[in-house]
Amino acid sequence: MEAAIRELREETGLKVSAPELIDLGVHAYLRGKDLAIFAWRTAVMPDAASLRCTSFMRLPGGGLIPEFDRFAILPWEEALGCVGKNLSRVLQELRAGPEWPFPLAA
Repeated sequence: MEAAIRELREETGLKVSAPELIDLGVHAYLRGKDLAIFAWRTAVMPDAASLRCTSFMRLPGGGLIPEFDRFAILPWEEALGCVGKNLSRVLQELRAGPEWPFPLAA
């Protein structure tokens, strides 16, 4: 969970604590790579324009680009079209599960 908290902060600037996250389990993502997923439910969504990624990837030529270069709050179906096919599959499986919608964190 600490990795999820750190990734969220680095990739969006959002700061959350462990009790605010809901553990949704580990899911098959790519061959040889599973994905631990956590939900964060908040009464008020952050302004997408205020989010900032501070985590960068190095390009083959040596330059750096942010892991995320834009943010948006989208309807479910539109959001699924903005992620890769494997992440879309995992998210759709979660949504089809018996726990959906997830309760608020304690």
